[in-house]
Amino acid sequence: MLPDLTSLSILGQLIQTFGVISIALLFNLLFRVLPRTYFRWWVRAWLALSLALVALQIAFRWPELAWLTYGYFFGEYLFAIFLWLGFISFPTGKYPYWSRLRWLLPLAIIWSGVLQAYGDDFSAQFRLHAIAFSLSLVPAWIALLNMTLPIRYPWVKLLALLSLSLLILAFFANGLRLFSAEYLGEMLANNYSAYQSIFDLIIEVMLAFSLLTIAAVNMKATLERANQLLQTERDNMALLAHQDSLTTCFNRHALTELKKRLRQRHGVVVMIDIDNLKPINDLHGHSVGDQAICCIARTLRESMRAHDYLFRYGGDEFVLVCFDLPLAEAEKRMQLIREQLSVLSERDKLTYSVSWGIATFTDERDFDSAILTADKAMYNRKAETHQHH
Repeated sequence: MLPDLTSLSILGQLIQTFGVISIALLFNLLFRVLPRTYFRWWVRAWLALSLALVALQIAFRWPELAWLTYGYFFGEYLFAIFLWLGFISFPTGKYPYWSRLRWLLPLAIIWSGVLQAYGDDFSAQFRLHAIAFSLSLVPAWIALLNMTLPIRYPWVKLLALLSLSLLILAFFANGLRLFSAEYLGEMLANNYSAYQSIFDLIIEVMLAFSLLTIAAVNMKATLERANQLLQTERDNMALLAHQDSLTTCFNRHALTELKKRLRQRHGVVVMIDIDNLKPINDLHGHSVGDQAICCIARTLRESMRAHDYLFRYGGDEFVLVCFDLPLAEAEKRMQLIREQLSVLSERDKLTYSVSWGIATFTDERDFDSAILTADKAMYNRKAETHQHH
């Protein structure tokens, strides 16, 4: 003997209730490993929906507690509010949500009371509630639409939008009685009524799955950013371990470390040689020569960007590595450095001058050839300078 439709409807409501409770418990457990503001709102949303369905079950089972339908209405509005707050606070949690709750909560309380007072016919109450509830989910849908996720996972957001859209349409259609016998025929309408709670649960499971996936994707992106920062810090620490004691620039060994970590980055390499260092050493001594090296190194460093690298390549040679810098811009910077050194020469009564060569590289594979090209260009420039003098 087949169960009647009323029995199926009651069973469906019980299954939906226990299903939503399970979702709420899962979210609550996962909040311990995902302690984010947006996730806390989603936990509250599922807890509110669980309490709403429990209140409805009690009200149906014990008619003397029919007033608990108020808790059902209010709980579902809380679900919509908390869901929306989770979306708008994603991912940082920086949103003035309490200023919104000050008027949203009283509005939900008052409207739930109005529905409760709207006669004794739950069907009539539910139709009004269904329309109001579907409309209360629209801000959450808009916030979800505007939410930014890593571009590699567009399907996650689409699944969440689809689930929320189905939930909105299902309640709106119920409010307009589009699933009634008048529109579907008696047989289809009765079958839909019997399995309505199961359909709702399927949509809610889809929504819960998409929310968990959104949280997982966000956590993965956060971990990737943290790992990238740690890798950058580790690379910088490895470079700092190879520092020239005189100029505090990186030394030649650090250049080898940098080459290992280029990771297909492109830019320019500038080979720089100090002119006339030997005459300074011969006339003024090596201590003055060391001061000249430090002065030129300091001038080079002051002209660099924060993410450029300066290496002492040899006794009087430096290598400047600049990422994402056009060759013409690098040449312009070196001309400015030459002018700055000319000003310092007049101040210190010493001749500060450098020759340089510039070459571009596209990744770690042609970095060595770029150094050789820049080195050749530097010696050609030095030879031309000597010819003019």
